[in-house]
Amino acid sequence: ELIKIDDDSKTTTASFNLLQLLQTNVQPVYITEQERTLFVVDTTLGILKFDQFGTYINTYHFFPKEMQYVNEQLIFYKNGEVISYNTKTIKEQKLQLYNPENILNARIERNRLYVLRKDCLEIFALF
Repeated sequence: ELIKIDDDSKTTTASFNLLQLLQTNVQPVYITEQERTLFVVDTTLGILKFDQFGTYINTYHFFPKEMQYVNEQLIFYKNGEVISYNTKTIKEQKLQLYNPENILNARIERNRLYVLRKDCLEIFALF
């Protein structure tokens, strides 16, 4: 069950039982709320999307460790690539990164690509 709690620790909304809804247990490894939408990353189910009231919307069958949601796009790093999936057009774009063996993570923030490596942080301008 998803429960939204306000700043005073009071429950504001609660979802249906997720086990009954999805017919399996959810094992979240990453949770983020962006643009009034909740995303739960599960290593076996994928990325589950819920609205601001905890109502299940759908599942995207991608299996990252974490993700971002920006301008209707799921963005995540996996296997040496930054992947952007447009949830409206259902188009996927991949950006292959060099030397993926020493990359810990990659994110896009404010038109910049941040690549965290074992020994440094690289920042690239995106256009």
